[in-house]
Amino acid sequence: MTRNAETHPAGITYEVNSNVSWGFPAAITLLTLFMVFAVYHETVWSMITVWSESDTFAHGFVIFPISAFLIWRKRHELALLQPSPVIYGPAVLIIPGFIWLLGNLSDVQVVKQFCFVAAIILTVWVLLGWEVVKLLAFPLGYLLFAVPFGKFLVPVMIDFSAAFAIGALRLTGIPVFSQGTSFSTPGADWVVLEVCSGMRYLVAALVVGTLYAYLTYRSQVRRLLFILVTIAFTFIASGVRVYLIVVIGHFIDMEYAKGFDHLFIGWLFFGVVMLLLFWLGSLWREDVDETHHGHAEDTVPGKGPVVARTRWMIIAMTSLLVLAAWPVLGSWLESRLQMQYSGTLPVPVASAGWQLSGGLVDDWKPYYVGQDAETSQTYQKADRKIGVYMPYYQSQEQGAELISANNKIVQARHETWSKLSRKKRTITVSGMDINVTETRLRSHSGHLLVYDWNWFDGDYITSPHLAKLMEAKNQLLGRQFPAAGIILYTDYLEDSTQAEQSLQAFMQDMLPAIEQALASAASNGT
Repeated sequence: MTRNAETHPAGITYEVNSNVSWGFPAAITLLTLFMVFAVYHETVWSMITVWSESDTFAHGFVIFPISAFLIWRKRHELALLQPSPVIYGPAVLIIPGFIWLLGNLSDVQVVKQFCFVAAIILTVWVLLGWEVVKLLAFPLGYLLFAVPFGKFLVPVMIDFSAAFAIGALRLTGIPVFSQGTSFSTPGADWVVLEVCSGMRYLVAALVVGTLYAYLTYRSQVRRLLFILVTIAFTFIASGVRVYLIVVIGHFIDMEYAKGFDHLFIGWLFFGVVMLLLFWLGSLWREDVDETHHGHAEDTVPGKGPVVARTRWMIIAMTSLLVLAAWPVLGSWLESRLQMQYSGTLPVPVASAGWQLSGGLVDDWKPYYVGQDAETSQTYQKADRKIGVYMPYYQSQEQGAELISANNKIVQARHETWSKLSRKKRTITVSGMDINVTETRLRSHSGHLLVYDWNWFDGDYITSPHLAKLMEAKNQLLGRQFPAAGIILYTDYLEDSTQAEQSLQAFMQDMLPAIEQALASAASNGT
């Protein structure tokens, strides 16, 4: 056995075991990964589509190149290791494959995308072994940032940014009247929308801050602390940014607080915050590994018997077959339930003194897409009017499903209506508790109080995650899973007490008729 001396860019000399051959293992690994990309091309394309359409997740285009660069930086350490395939590895690949199938059947893209990235990481582990994956843990884990994930934090950031800005305005003596995430200052009305939430800054800060922590520190504790500080900084900076934009509009010129200037000021402020954060982080940087102090003799060269190429090929082909089985199975399961819905959703029959009436509002309607049928009707009893809107989905699929980020009570940039608040509450109807979401909307002409909840094949399921699991279960069993949204709304002036009482009375009187209409639609579509 002979050894060759190589020098790391940091000046550390390594004794490389010449018996360690990386040519074939690297080639078979890259070829297998290429085939995994081809097999899951629809999932890959769904990620690319989000990267290209969303400023928040545009960083996805550089994640794979950054990961490749970080792996290249480890090439000298990799040369010391003996790659070896994991014999039982293909069996482990069943886990991300099966979860991907569940995500496919329930139409949850983010689950499919995470499983695809997990399959990439596990494929490297299967073909190259534990020691290699331990060394490449961060470059491989960094690939998870390619998944466009985190939209569930948008409402949290909107609420925080609005509350922070309102508190800061009052603290600095600027009069402000607030209603949820909407507020008014002398001469201007403001609302914190999704684009103003700071979500894009949080995602960008995490992507850049995590990479900075990895390159700057060696201690895992310092890395974790820096990432946590980055998150806290970003939340606070989002609130400060909203406050500064309002102050600029209030004291200088409203034109600078709108349009391009609004976004430019936001990114400029974010850049300053990140530079400040990096400067603070540099005060505790660790240029040398405090554990090993850079001594080459502390690194153990790769050991173990040379693995036959046929074993690598068999494990690679088995892994590929295991991963390829799930998209094929998913396509077959979905094809069993593909049919055109020919039924209709009848209007709930008026009862208990309620009568069909003219429209309540003409310039607002919940925004749902892909529904197989829908009904919209206004009911009146005495001087109160209640609007009912129900989108119905007989056979749910991607782009035509009840639980979807595309379906909203009010669009973010509605011309007339803006959201004041949104919260959960429980309404008791005939001894049964129904968990509804209460939304308050505002326009120049008045206010709307909205209750909405979801119906799934005769049951009210509150958790969207449970609903998705039930959808996947029914798909596996070859059964349809009809679903509908139930949206009730009424208007009010300043005090919403009477509006709340009217909606609850309507639920008490008309819920049986609503359920009957939905059951009729489901039976007609079976």
